[in-house]
Amino acid sequence: YRGAYARESEKRYRTCVFVGTTNDAQFLVDKTGNRRFLPLECGVEPITKSLFSDDELLLYEFKQAWAEAYKIYLSGKFSLALPKNLQEYVEELQEDFKEDDPLIGMIQSWLDSRQDDYTCNIQIASEVLKVDNPDRRMLNKITEIMNNSIHGWERKGMRNFNGLGKQKTYVRTTEYIEPYEEETPFS
Repeated sequence: YRGAYARESEKRYRTCVFVGTTNDAQFLVDKTGNRRFLPLECGVEPITKSLFSDDELLLYEFKQAWAEAYKIYLSGKFSLALPKNLQEYVEELQEDFKEDDPLIGMIQSWLDSRQDDYTCNIQIASEVLKVDNPDRRMLNKITEIMNNSIHGWERKGMRNFNGLGKQKTYVRTTEYIEPYEEETPFS
């Protein structure tokens, strides 16, 4: 956590958990991580018992759950943060609940097919989105996609681009492999 105008961040442990529901399957819209959300999909497993068929059972189950939670709380031996191995699993799970952005697929596909090992936002706007004079908003959107959603490329320095001048550059981090002719299903 870093407070307003603070120069350094400080470690603060979570003190509560909020729970919410949605009918929207793609509700994670923050492109910078969504680390505050732990999505749980309901109705995946068949229901084996109903709490609502017996009022006494319902009351007993809820009292038992609160008693167990209270005992854990009093022990002080709990954390509201996930262990590292579970955090990695949750990050993979979150991908299923992220809002789709068709530009990500278009840009990734174009980058994967390029033989050059470098590009810039204006080149992406021109060649992928067919916009020759992109405005600041579009360039910011491309930057956000390149920094958070594109695999195999990273931002690295500046470079002169033919006709575009000196631009911030994205460089391929994985080796380009030329596809074999027989791998192409369409001729």
